[in-house]
Amino acid sequence: MPQCLELGRDAAREGEVPVGAIVLFGGEVLARGREASRSSLDVTAHAEVMAIRQAARAKGTVDLSGCTLYSNVEPCVLCSYAIRRSSFDRVVIGMPTAALGGVTSRYRILVPPELPGFGAPPIVVQAVLLEECTALMDKHMTG
Repeated sequence: MPQCLELGRDAAREGEVPVGAIVLFGGEVLARGREASRSSLDVTAHAEVMAIRQAARAKGTVDLSGCTLYSNVEPCVLCSYAIRRSSFDRVVIGMPTAALGGVTSRYRILVPPELPGFGAPPIVVQAVLLEECTALMDKHMTG
């Protein structure tokens, strides 16, 4: 999670929302991503999606079974869909977002046991370094 926070700080310095994500495989960092929607003019350039794209290229497959995705902010519905379709084993989240999050909102894409066309949901671990993750987002929101 400390690496996600640092990636989030990097994104914030570039005028982005302070979100960072990493993908681990076999205990090693396979991929990193940070928010880039504004700078890339690509609304899908979320930190988690960027990390998933890089991890898939590194593994040579979109099947990311055996991988864990870390994000300092709860993945949104878009990212949660990508996480489920990529078959991650675990997702570790810093702070919840509630409104459009894939775990805590009414669009619980990451947690239902059965969704047509999806494999098993990942194990979700929440509130890791919650205070630090919340402080980074609060700083961004208050300017």
